Amino acid sequence: MSVFQKRHLMKIWLGLGVTILMIGGGIALTGNQGIALQSLGYAQEILSSAGKAVSTSKPPQASTNGKPYPLTVNGKQWTFRTPPPKNLKIREKHPRFLLPGHEEEIEGKLRDPRYGMLHKLAAKRQPMAYQALVYAMSGHKPSGEAAKEYLLGLPATVQGTGAAADVYFQMMIYDWCHDLFTDAEREQAMNIICRRVGILMPEPGSTETIIDPLRPAETKENGFTEWFNNDIHDPSQVAGYLWRGLIALAFHGDGVRDEWCEYVYQSMLHNTDARIYPVYDEKRGGLVDSHNQRALDSGGIQSGWNTDRVMDGYEFYFHHWIVEFMAAWSTATGDDLFTDNNYLRLMPHRVAYRWHEGIALGSSKSSQILLMQTGLYRDQDPEMAGLARWLGEKGGAGMYKEFQLFLLGDMNLPPIHPKDIPRMKLGKYLAGDDICHSRSSWEPDATCVEMFTRAMDTHRYEPDVGGLHIVRKGKPLIMRGSGRKGSCETLMTANTMIWKTGGRAEVNNQGNTYWGGVHLRGPFAKKPWVGRVKFPLDATTNPSYRGPEPTEDHGTEDYHVFTVDSAELRIGRSKPDDPRSTQRLDVDKAKRTIVHLRPNDAGKEFVIVYDRLDVAEDLSHCWAARFLNQPDATATTWYAENDGQAISGSVLTPGLAVEVRGGIPKMTEGPNGESYDGAAKNFYDDGKNKDVQGEYAIFIKPQTIRPQQDYCVVLEVGDAGFVPADATMDGKVVKVGGWTVDFTEEDETKVTR
Repeated sequence: MSVFQKRHLMKIWLGLGVTILMIGGGIALTGNQGIALQSLGYAQEILSSAGKAVSTSKPPQASTNGKPYPLTVNGKQWTFRTPPPKNLKIREKHPRFLLPGHEEEIEGKLRDPRYGMLHKLAAKRQPMAYQALVYAMSGHKPSGEAAKEYLLGLPATVQGTGAAADVYFQMMIYDWCHDLFTDAEREQAMNIICRRVGILMPEPGSTETIIDPLRPAETKENGFTEWFNNDIHDPSQVAGYLWRGLIALAFHGDGVRDEWCEYVYQSMLHNTDARIYPVYDEKRGGLVDSHNQRALDSGGIQSGWNTDRVMDGYEFYFHHWIVEFMAAWSTATGDDLFTDNNYLRLMPHRVAYRWHEGIALGSSKSSQILLMQTGLYRDQDPEMAGLARWLGEKGGAGMYKEFQLFLLGDMNLPPIHPKDIPRMKLGKYLAGDDICHSRSSWEPDATCVEMFTRAMDTHRYEPDVGGLHIVRKGKPLIMRGSGRKGSCETLMTANTMIWKTGGRAEVNNQGNTYWGGVHLRGPFAKKPWVGRVKFPLDATTNPSYRGPEPTEDHGTEDYHVFTVDSAELRIGRSKPDDPRSTQRLDVDKAKRTIVHLRPNDAGKEFVIVYDRLDVAEDLSHCWAARFLNQPDATATTWYAENDGQAISGSVLTPGLAVEVRGGIPKMTEGPNGESYDGAAKNFYDDGKNKDVQGEYAIFIKPQTIRPQQDYCVVLEVGDAGFVPADATMDGKVVKVGGWTVDFTEEDETKVTR
C-alpha cells in the first residue's frame, strides 16, 4: 500500500462504509466480467499491422498581418501565442490524474451524503473507474484488483468515438491503480489503451506515432494538419489527438515506452508533430490561445444555428472532453490551464445572456461541462462558479450526471443569481459571441433582444451582421432565420437586404462565405478565394477575421442602444447562378441601430430599429424579418402572435410599404418573387426547423429605390391581444409610450423619458 493511500485510509474508512458495501457488490459482479464483456459482443483480438510514420517537418511560421485582438485576461495583455512554462515536468509519482492536490476534497465527497446520487451514478456509469478511485483513496485492494483485471481483460481493438469516456477512465484506472501492475502488465495495459484510441503500440525505442490501419471509418484521421488548434470540427479527434497525449502522461517514466512518451510530451509542449494534440505552440498559439481567440472577453462561442439551444453546433467540439483533458494535464504537470481560459471561465457568463425560458442549455454533455465550472472556478472566479450552479438549477441540467462531474464539480456550491453579479448588465455586447444582447430582466421569462454582429460559425468571417432575434417568455417573435448549410443560396433574415438590381435578392450569409471560403475584409478583399486560417495568432491578427464592433453601446437599467455598421460585409453575385461570382457590393453604409426600451410603468415594451443605407446606384434594398406564424398586415403595420405572446410593427419612414410572404405548402419567396426551392428545405413545416427558422417573412420595400435610404420601424411586444401604442416620428425623432428617441446624430442616439 502506497504512502498516499495510507494517509487517507483511516480518515475515510468509516465514511466509506456504505460505499465499500456497494463496491463489494461490484466486486462480486466483476467475477462475471468475462460474461459481461461477452454480452457486449467483444472478442479479444491483438492486431499487429503497422501504419505509416508521421512527417515531423518544421511547422510554418504564423502570419502577422496586424496586431492581435486587444484582449486582457486577468490583468495581462494576451498574445495568442503562449509559450510553455519553463522546466515543466511530469509528476514522477502516481497517481497523476485528477487527484493530486484535490485529495481532501474528493475524500469529503466520498463521505458527504449529499453526493449520494452522484455516488450511485458514478458507480453505474464507470463502475471499474469508481473502484479504482476507492483504491487510490483508501487502499482497499479488492477494489483496485477488480479495476486492474477489468482493464487487462479488455480487447485491444480500436473503439468508435462513443467510447471516449471509457477509454479516458481506462487511463485513470491504470494511473490510480499503478502500483498493482507488474512490468509485463504495464506493457499489456499500454498496448490495450493505444489500440483502443486508434494507434499502434510503439516499438521499443521508437518515437513514431503510427495510426492503426484497421481503425473503423468513424475514427479516421481528418488529414495530417487538421488538429485541434483551430479546427476541432471532427469528433473522431477525441479518439485520437486528445488521448494520445494522456497515454504519454500516464506511462511516462514507467519503463514501458519512455522514449515515445517523452517525444509525445515534448510535442504537446512545442507542437512538433501533427499527429499529437498540442497544448502549446509559441509561434502560432496553442490550446488556451485557441479558446481565448474564440471567447475573447465573453466566454463560450456562438457557432452553428444557436437558436434552439444555447451551446449548439460546432461549439460542442470545442468543449467535448477538453475539460477532462485539461484537468488531467493540470494535475499531471502542475500546469494550470483553467485560470486564464476565458472560454471556460466565462462560459456561464455567455450562457446566461443567451439562455431564456424555452431554449435548452445544450446537450447533456454540454450541461455537464457547464456544471463542472462549479468546482473548477470556485476559487478563481466564485461569481462565475455560482452562476454556473444557478444555470444548472434553472436550465434543467437533469438527472444525467457523469463520473467526472463527481470529481471536478462542486454541487454543494450555492447558486448566484445573475442580478447579484455587478458585471452582468442587462445590455451588453458579447465580443466572443458576436452578439449585441439586451434583456428586460434576469428572470427566465424575460424579453431577449439580440442583434448578431458577425458570424454563424467559429472563425468569424461568415457575416450575418444586423440579424435580429426577439424572444418573450420563451416564444420567438422575430426570428433571424439563416442560410442552410450545404447550399450556396442565402435566405431571408431579420435584416436589411441589398442586392444587384435585376439580380437575386440575397442577404449576406454563410452560404456565400463559409462554404465558399470568401474573405470580405482586409488585404484579401480583392482576392476572396483563400483558405481559412488554422491558428489563434492568425485569427486575431488577420483583419479578414475581424467583425464590425458596435459604434454605439450605451444604456441604463431602463433602456439600451446598440449600433453596428455592416457595409464592409455586404455581398452579392455578379452572376445570379454562380456562387463563385460572389463579390463585395458597393455599399458605403449599412448601419443598424436598435433601441430596447424596457417595460415602463404600464408594462409597455418596445424595440426601435433604425437602419441607414448608403449604396451604389445599381443596388436595390429592402427591410426583412421572419416570423413563425403569419402576420396580419396593413400597408405600414403588422401584428403577429406565437403561443400567447405577440409583436406589432409600425413603419414610420414615409414611402415604404409592407408585404407578407410565406406559408405552407409554398416556401417563402424573396422580395422580388424569387423561388428558393431546393435551398429552403428548412422552411417546411417539419417541427424543429420551423420553430428555429420561422415560416413567414415581412418585407418593407421602398416605393422608389434610392441610394440613400433610412428605415425606421417601431416594434412592441407583449401578451397576445395587446393594443399597440401610437408611435410618431418628426424628422428623426421618435415618440412612443412616453419615450423620446432622437436618431438625428449617427452614433449619438439620445433616449429620454
